[in-house]
Amino acid sequence: MAITIKGSNFQFNLFNVYNQTNAEGEKTLPRAILNTKLPPSSILVLDSNEHHPLWDPLCPTTSQGAQPFIDWIEEQDLELLNTPDLSLVTPDLASKATDWQTIPETGSDHYGLLFSIQTNADLVENPTNQPRFNTAKANWDTFNKELETAIQNSQTLQDMDQISDPRKADLMDLLLGNNTELEQQLEEIGKAITQAIQTAANKAIPITRLGPKPKAWWNKELTKLRQDTSHYRRIFKEKLETTAIHDAY
Repeated sequence: MAITIKGSNFQFNLFNVYNQTNAEGEKTLPRAILNTKLPPSSILVLDSNEHHPLWDPLCPTTSQGAQPFIDWIEEQDLELLNTPDLSLVTPDLASKATDWQTIPETGSDHYGLLFSIQTNADLVENPTNQPRFNTAKANWDTFNKELETAIQNSQTLQDMDQISDPRKADLMDLLLGNNTELEQQLEEIGKAITQAIQTAANKAIPITRLGPKPKAWWNKELTKLRQDTSHYRRIFKEKLETTAIHDAY
């Protein structure tokens, strides 16, 4: 898999490779990778299915395809970020790839890789981190009363009756941006309505504060599935630890 990640002032390429053998007996690395040159600002992450002390110090032997792969790495001056699941970067990204780590909870016998690429892009506040109203626990009787009070206390909303009904010509001018007076009136009314709703909600609806990494899509079913996944992962690891190393390979 190959994708290009672009931003307003940055771009890098991400290649994900699984070095498997095809029907003709040829692996992915010699077939698709070793004869190519990575473009600048590239990251290559792969399951090499090759054994070499460079990334597997306990490996007693070197597999046949490992040395050609190492030669290719050296020719392109790539930097190895981690072992044994390999992440390689071109020289221009070597100092920008940080916080490398594995993610075991993928529901697979393969771990995910997580890392950050430093850019000059401006950071913005994540809107999903903002406090939310927990409408499931709202007191709607209180909300209705507080909303009515807020509307009565808003001079802008009380003066709405003094605004003449717009004519077709007024609406056309509004669409064309030629009626700034009506546009300003509508803008003020919209802000007043929003403020009234906000005031009532603050008094009648509790706030839900999300964690640092909120997942708006999470539910009880996913919680149960995650618990099951953790349970079976522990069983898998226990079985793996009691299996001979050559059987594990």
